[in-house]
Amino acid sequence: MRSLFFRISVLCFVGLAISACSSSSVVNPTLGRNDSSPQVLRSGENRPTQYLYVYNTGIPGSIPGEYARYSIPDLKLQETSKADGLGSRVAFAASGQPFFVDEGTSEFAVYLMPIAKGTVAAKQQFYGIPCHTYSLSTGPTGNFYVDQYCSANALEYTPKKDAKTPKKPLATFTGGNLGKSGITDATNAAVDPKGNLYVGDNRGGVTYFASGSKKGVIAFETGYGGYVNQMAVDRNGDVWSVHGPDPRAVYFKNKTTCLLDKNGKVVRNEFGERFSKGKLVQHLYTTTSDSPLFSDNGVSIAVGSNGRVYTGNQNNGIPGVVLDFDPGNSCPNDNLSFALADAGNPQVAVDASRTYYVTDYHDNTIAAYRGGTTKLLKKITQRSGVISITYTAITP
Repeated sequence: MRSLFFRISVLCFVGLAISACSSSSVVNPTLGRNDSSPQVLRSGENRPTQYLYVYNTGIPGSIPGEYARYSIPDLKLQETSKADGLGSRVAFAASGQPFFVDEGTSEFAVYLMPIAKGTVAAKQQFYGIPCHTYSLSTGPTGNFYVDQYCSANALEYTPKKDAKTPKKPLATFTGGNLGKSGITDATNAAVDPKGNLYVGDNRGGVTYFASGSKKGVIAFETGYGGYVNQMAVDRNGDVWSVHGPDPRAVYFKNKTTCLLDKNGKVVRNEFGERFSKGKLVQHLYTTTSDSPLFSDNGVSIAVGSNGRVYTGNQNNGIPGVVLDFDPGNSCPNDNLSFALADAGNPQVAVDASRTYYVTDYHDNTIAAYRGGTTKLLKKITQRSGVISITYTAITP
């Protein structure tokens, strides 16, 4: 639980929080989270109204966390729901109902955030989750999946409400990278439309569990980066992952093409991957190491319906960076990427109209941009008392 203790201590101040993100250190998973849940609507179903959810981290026992729901793209606050200081990212049912994991009266529990106006109380669905989870995911059956950093595994639960007794997990997922040498622990999880589970760990690795299997296989070997900070599922069912820095440089032929060349002089770093059917099929690389937009700590990722990828990156002592990847490209489009303020810790999300959203931890703002451009459409500052942006999510 060393990481959990560290997380609690650093989130009090922006400067301390970002100090965990230097390119030479292992990255704390608090500094980043995701576009939409992996829940996918079945063909012919009506898509629920999309909203942007923002989780503002608090300090357990001192300052409560807070989930805020905004209409999009006008970014008008609809309601807030109090949480513990260490809530999870939001996941969604097919109906669009938002859920999160938070600390209950005795154990961690899954809560429903009611769709209402003003300040509303979250409704506990069930409890019994052993320890804190950074991510909550929903599968095609509606079941919930949680990563468990404290026990180096992931758990599956049915959504049935039960407030009387601790719920037992339907399945426990182990193997692959998880628990390897006693130092590899789960930090994120995502489920594709076919029910295949991907679990990221604290050393950049990803373990794959085919639907129906509880024994994992290695999709991306651990030890090639810091914490897997966030995972996302695209419309094709591929799973994307971003993580802390891989300290090894990757060499390219030149600055204008994304062609690897072991004898090249142009340096980029790898910080993300795409997986399809349990196989690694693509890497994501930074801008060149001499670029003012260089940042190799991936803290968030969002994938538009056209395959355009946005990532939020944050290293120690430099501005937060939003990288824009043209569909199919592994190197960012420098002309469409941009920097925020120091310690911006950008969280990115994208809606069905391909408008993308960027949060800024430093100035407590949320901005909407036209997809594939840097044209600002709307920018708001969260109201006083709603601060410390840690995660974002959009109704799928």
